[in-house]
Amino acid sequence: MVLQILEIGVPLTVALNFVEDAEKRGITINTQKLEELLNVPVIPINPITKKGIPVLLNSLLEIKREKQSFRIEYDDHIEQAIREVSSQLKPSKKKAELPRRFIATRILEEDEDFYQYSKNENIIKEIKEEMPEHPKLSEDISVTRYGTASFIAEKVTRMFPLSESVEIEEKIDNVLLNKTWGPLVTGLFLFVLFGVLLFFGNWIQSILMNWTEFFISSFNRGESSALNIILANGFTGLIAGISIALPYVLPVFRVIGGYRSSFPIYY
Repeated sequence: MVLQILEIGVPLTVALNFVEDAEKRGITINTQKLEELLNVPVIPINPITKKGIPVLLNSLLEIKREKQSFRIEYDDHIEQAIREVSSQLKPSKKKAELPRRFIATRILEEDEDFYQYSKNENIIKEIKEEMPEHPKLSEDISVTRYGTASFIAEKVTRMFPLSESVEIEEKIDNVLLNKTWGPLVTGLFLFVLFGVLLFFGNWIQSILMNWTEFFISSFNRGESSALNIILANGFTGLIAGISIALPYVLPVFRVIGGYRSSFPIYY
């Protein structure tokens, strides 16, 4: 996609995302070398942590409308066809004219949206008749473009062996993200989680209820006045409600709080 944009000749800045994810998988990208090969700014970014975003914004503000020096070199037959098609293009009346080479390439790739730029409606048919070496011309152009992209990727990408801890994480991810095992493991995890929460909730509830009974009995041992009766009934409802709800609510919030502290970036 970057190479196709470069063929248009518009000002371009490449924002390189998922760099940290690539490094976790043992892939490093030499952004400086990529800049040199493409001759455009290449800026690694992380939209979540905002890493590289200020640099990207500055690059966009300082972008220059200069002619791109990078271009894909096709074989001699295709280059000759590009020159022939370019020579038969209609003169443009627009100020922002698309590069003739780009238009010619798109016509050779049989993009019907660009046929309007050609004086000759049968240009594709005539070019194919003159080029028996390329019976599938559009595919050959795409293959060259993909080959150039692969060559650039090979030059700027390095692979390094993962550490043992990372390999274990990869194996865990392979299980958890599996279409079959992922839902099963998730369901089992939730089942165990709620089981543990209910177990501890019942245990805490029994302790709180014993305290509640002891507290209420202290009112009953005193004088049976109206005030004691009101206080006893009021505290019975209040403490009973806390004893029933708190043992289950508190562990859930503790789990959620631990989850949030593990991923502070999202909060």
